[in-house]
Amino acid sequence: MLEFSKGSWINTLSLSITCLVSPSTQSCYWNWVQASGISREELQSVAAHFPLPKHSHDIQNDVKVYDDAVMDWMRLFPLELRGLMNDPKLLAVNRGLTKGFDLVAPVGSDAFRSLILASSKKPEAIQFDSGNSELDKVRFEMYTKAWYYNFDKLEFYRIYQPEQFEEYKQAVETNPSKPDYNK
Repeated sequence: MLEFSKGSWINTLSLSITCLVSPSTQSCYWNWVQASGISREELQSVAAHFPLPKHSHDIQNDVKVYDDAVMDWMRLFPLELRGLMNDPKLLAVNRGLTKGFDLVAPVGSDAFRSLILASSKKPEAIQFDSGNSELDKVRFEMYTKAWYYNFDKLEFYRIYQPEQFEEYKQAVETNPSKPDYNK
């Protein structure tokens, strides 16, 4: 069982398929999906938000951007991840995963807590371009939510938990030195 912990990620998927091309020119995740023979329609039905690689003149950056999108997809759509990891075609080509796959992960409104913010700069939609516009929309929304949670908690409560906003605001005004209030 794979377990996500708040603010951290450990890649323990046992993904052992050999990259058929140089790792610097194609993502091993995409290579694994392609090697399985799963069709785009099957992939869409099992993992609707799975990112699709984009190619530019900067191949190494493309691979990094794609792998980052895959990691976000894993955090934000753990049920899709479980479905994909348990797909017979993908299991057949992954020698490191010989039986079904299960995981414990935050799902739904708490999924943003598993994201790792790379900087204190507020995210912009243009930063998210995975080849799957639905995934990009969710990634942007969740990173923005995580940003507010970490850098502007009062605004976080105003936007995302308005029913608790006044209580939180009063707590901050009553005890402004409490560290959690001013995160």
